[in-house]
Amino acid sequence: MKIINPCVGLVSDVEVRVFLEQKKEEDRADPGVQMMPSRAAEFADCVMGQLLQGPAGTQTLEDAAVFLRALETQRVQLSPKERLFLLNIRPSNLVTLVSIVPDIESRMDQDAITTLLQTIKRLPEPPVLSDDEEEDDDGEERDSNGSADEFGEREHNSQGVDLHKDVEREERAAPAYQGTDPEKTVEMAVEDGEDDDDKRENSDPDSDDSDAQDGALLAVDSKAFDGDDKANDSS
Repeated sequence: MKIINPCVGLVSDVEVRVFLEQKKEEDRADPGVQMMPSRAAEFADCVMGQLLQGPAGTQTLEDAAVFLRALETQRVQLSPKERLFLLNIRPSNLVTLVSIVPDIESRMDQDAITTLLQTIKRLPEPPVLSDDEEEDDDGEERDSNGSADEFGEREHNSQGVDLHKDVEREERAAPAYQGTDPEKTVEMAVEDGEDDDDKRENSDPDSDDSDAQDGALLAVDSKAFDGDDKANDSS
């Protein structure tokens, strides 16, 4: 299969809406077609919902044909895309019209712009959403945002607890004299060093006693050695 012409023509929103409605009716009328949910059906329902909420929701094929014929009588020539945008968007004021038709003020005078706006207003007005539909849309957005916020809050809390525990561990392991004042930190560190020396001296009393005993034994041995020398000399 080969695509000869990828763009045969422009299609308006109302034409798409009518085509989807007809296709859905044909599928329902055909007993051999099973109405099973699929990605294509979900996509078609989504597109239909968007079209019904816009200007195409109240327009008919006849309204579109009459509007396009009326645009041909305008003094300023509009491109096919500009006509399609005017039909699909149905601008009701000059601000929206300027965004659709570029350089409209240089291409049209004030009378031509006023006539064009009057021609556009002949199209059926778009459907007005009820308060319930607006609340449903807002509720879906709040639910999605709320679930995301709740998930982020839980993740933040879990991380905060872990960080808090890490800080507690560091505080327990860190010396008590760590502070912002360097002089006090040095003084406390020196005092801790002196205390450690005192503890080492007082913690091993047996070593001092053993040293004294060793000194006494050496003194006794030396006296005994001197006594032996004197006895030998006298003999």
